[in-house]
Amino acid sequence: PPRRLPDMPTAGTVLLVLRWLVLVLALVLASFDHLKEGVLLAPGYTVLIVAAYNMALSLAGRRVRWLQGPLNFLALDTLVAAGAVYLTGGYHSGFFMLFVSIIIGAAMYLDLAPTVLVVILISLIFAAVCAINPASLRTPEALSALAVKALPLQLLGVVTGLLLEGLRREHQETERERQQTERLRALEQAQRSFINSIAHELRTPLTCIRTSVELLQSAATPEVRQELVGTIEHHAGWLEGLVSDLLESTRLEAGQIMLTRQPTDLRLIVERTVRAMAPLIQQRGQHLETALPEAPLPAIPEPAMPAP
Repeated sequence: PPRRLPDMPTAGTVLLVLRWLVLVLALVLASFDHLKEGVLLAPGYTVLIVAAYNMALSLAGRRVRWLQGPLNFLALDTLVAAGAVYLTGGYHSGFFMLFVSIIIGAAMYLDLAPTVLVVILISLIFAAVCAINPASLRTPEALSALAVKALPLQLLGVVTGLLLEGLRREHQETERERQQTERLRALEQAQRSFINSIAHELRTPLTCIRTSVELLQSAATPEVRQELVGTIEHHAGWLEGLVSDLLESTRLEAGQIMLTRQPTDLRLIVERTVRAMAPLIQQRGQHLETALPEAPLPAIPEPAMPAP
């Protein structure tokens, strides 16, 4: 689909300004054209008609959806320019300048290769209009005048297309670098979140192990010592499980394993949590009782939500 040059002011506004500029230039060139051969309508009237067309297109372009397509109104511009050239003398008409805004507009919306094709098409249309005008192209002077006007149009199209294509590629490269920077920032944020999560997961068992060791030094009975030793073993196993999970996560990122959700018993989760927190509860002189049903409490865990 047609695309305008990125990061550019509204292309329609730019083309509208170009239409009026080239119309003024066409009027200036027509004032120096004293040939009457093939002139079917005075240049002054032609200027008024083209000006009325520009105004009508500006108003209708906001309401008529078809005119909002860039190639559609450029096609209308081509018809109007061809008609103006035909009516004002063909090869010696100054209204060939109207093709300038069309070529620049095509370069704004199209890539280089389609722009070159449009330039060639416009050159053929210009030559055909000059050929069917009563002044025709029978004389060497007419052919020379046609070449003098057509070649700059082609050169303008190629140069404009190259410049805008370079700007497009520069914009794409800048956009690619911006996206890469955003991905690196997202990766950095993910790494920071991962480190915070790991630190949180390690802090809990380490705190419980340290508390159990402190309580073990002042334990009064063998039963209490045995319970504290069991707590230390439990949290040591927890740490070992965390290390295993880290290794498994590496394999998961490499696509070597697949995770599946399976039912779990909520009672086991509560019991493990209470047992893990027992040293901290005991150290603070608190008491915790749980009332769990005898029947299992199956549940399917949901996927973990990403950290904010």
